[in-house]
Amino acid sequence: SGHKELTSPMPLAGQMQTRLGVDLIELKRAKLFYHRHKSALRRFLTQKEITYVGNRPNAYQKLAEVLAAKEAAFKTLSPRGMGPVGFASLTLIPPTRNKSYFGVEKKGLKKNKLKIRLFKKNHRYVVAQCVGI
Repeated sequence: SGHKELTSPMPLAGQMQTRLGVDLIELKRAKLFYHRHKSALRRFLTQKEITYVGNRPNAYQKLAEVLAAKEAAFKTLSPRGMGPVGFASLTLIPPTRNKSYFGVEKKGLKKNKLKIRLFKKNHRYVVAQCVGI
């Protein structure tokens, strides 16, 4: 996936800058990746994320959601890249019945600063959009 930094126009004095990260995962590729590498997921996903993906028939779809959401958050937090260690330091908080978006935990990140929404297109793609201040 390509990396582009999108920010709001130059903020005025006293205004916060909004950052946006977007990622797209093709479900067909996620399925192939899941079946080839499911034993290695612990290297780059947290236990909460692995639990969300689970071991069920549609696990590859959940994996696509997690990977797209995590990459979108990664892009929002670090325009120049944080490397594999930085990627692993992000923990997604999966959606619940009361929330329709992923949250993000990261040491040094204030709670509720990032929100990630997922969009599914034609049963072929998962798109994640992360907005942060």
